[in-house]
Amino acid sequence: MTRNLLFHTAWIAVLGCMASGDTFTHRTDGKSFHGYATQKTNREQTMVFNSDANKFEPTNLAEYDIVYNKEGRKTIVSVIPIQLPEILISEAVAKEVADQIVMASNNGPWMLIVDIDNPGGTGEYMKIISSVIAGTSNCPVVAYISGGKYGGAYSAAALLALSCKKIYMAPNATLGAVCPIVVPSADLPSDQNPLQMFSPPTLAAYRSYAASLARQAGRNEILAMALVDPELEIIEIKSVDGKQSFIDRQDRQPTETIVRSWTRAKKPDDKVPAKTPPTTSQTAAGLLSLTSQDALAAKMIDGIAGSVADILQTLDAADAQIAENHSIDQVIKRFQANKKTVNGAMANIEILQKRADELHKNIQEVEEQIRTGTLTREYNRGSTEYQSGYTRSDSQARRQELERQREGRQYQNPLGNRTQRPYGLREGERITTDVPTMPVAQLVAQLNEVLNNLTREYRRVISLAQRYPGTLPPDITLPILQQKLDATTAQQNDIRRRYYDPGITGMTR
Repeated sequence: MTRNLLFHTAWIAVLGCMASGDTFTHRTDGKSFHGYATQKTNREQTMVFNSDANKFEPTNLAEYDIVYNKEGRKTIVSVIPIQLPEILISEAVAKEVADQIVMASNNGPWMLIVDIDNPGGTGEYMKIISSVIAGTSNCPVVAYISGGKYGGAYSAAALLALSCKKIYMAPNATLGAVCPIVVPSADLPSDQNPLQMFSPPTLAAYRSYAASLARQAGRNEILAMALVDPELEIIEIKSVDGKQSFIDRQDRQPTETIVRSWTRAKKPDDKVPAKTPPTTSQTAAGLLSLTSQDALAAKMIDGIAGSVADILQTLDAADAQIAENHSIDQVIKRFQANKKTVNGAMANIEILQKRADELHKNIQEVEEQIRTGTLTREYNRGSTEYQSGYTRSDSQARRQELERQREGRQYQNPLGNRTQRPYGLREGERITTDVPTMPVAQLVAQLNEVLNNLTREYRRVISLAQRYPGTLPPDITLPILQQKLDATTAQQNDIRRRYYDPGITGMTR
């Protein structure tokens, strides 16, 4: 399904004036039928279900007057849950939610209810869902901020509510800029910054988008902007003519009296851990946090409801059957599984990179020893064989190399005479020769294997991150991973050029 992710103010204005309908009356001949429109098209015409004929027909909606009266619709209300963090931090999950909204609207329910209890997330993924909600003109879409585990709708999730034609809140729910999540949970790994993940500073770029949504629904634009931009400090003022309005504190004129401050002061718990860099949210003058009563007073919502059933009662749809959507759960499970795989692979990459750095350093040290180091041997007549002295270092690696050299000499002696003194060497005489002090070939082989595993892990993580955006840690991006993969590949090619002949697996030195 093709979706336009860019918000068009003019398009929303058209949708706002366009009534979702069940009775279609032709403007020329006056003939009418009952049914419902879908978001499907056929030859540039909208597919409409004609309940009188019991079939779908391509229809030019411009030729009809459409009245929403539930005639011809199914007596159901579809509920779309937006209650897990993954919905707004995973592109795959966000697209699935958008698809489910379209599919539910095409089934002809009385209305859709988007049940929101979400800490927020990425503006880009929010727009995927928001644009679909705003574009669903064939069926009324109502937001219910239910206030469950996360307590309401925050930042990017709040804009999903503003995309709906009507908004209701639970009595204990909150509509705010930053979710009060300050400690890791099962949904939030301990190495990730909750403010960066759920209310990132980049959301401030969506101020105009938030204002447009509020404007089309007749809601307060400055409060809508404060939901995504914590830098705004909102106050309610009274002008000299007695009119009250909301403004940013820095825009207040001397003649204007402050009636109320609508942004709460920051608390110590709002701060992120000291190990993480400061964010826009940390330096904000205040954070907008509206209770259901505040939101209703500011005309940001249409009412307060204790449940979905209460909303249906208010909207004269109490007889409808509630149909909950569970298709999103499967996508979330796949996302969580891939995120777990990516986290494991990233941990493995860290271990492999550390090992590669150690081996590279060891190779450099050994090559330096080969250029400058010497081995001293002393031969004397013993009871069974001539003894060799130790190198300058008593390291285990050097003693092992010495033992291999001794075994090599024995293998090359066909007589097996272990006590034979080197030709021309007198008893008690010392001889000093330049020999390698550690096997370079073994280190290079280990490094080559580690680099092979490292490039394999990088490619696996990149592939998973491309299929499931949002699985990477916040401080890691695909370009960063690609740069590290390129650097590892270059290092591997350099090792092969220096130590291996083309097409030959054996060492050249």
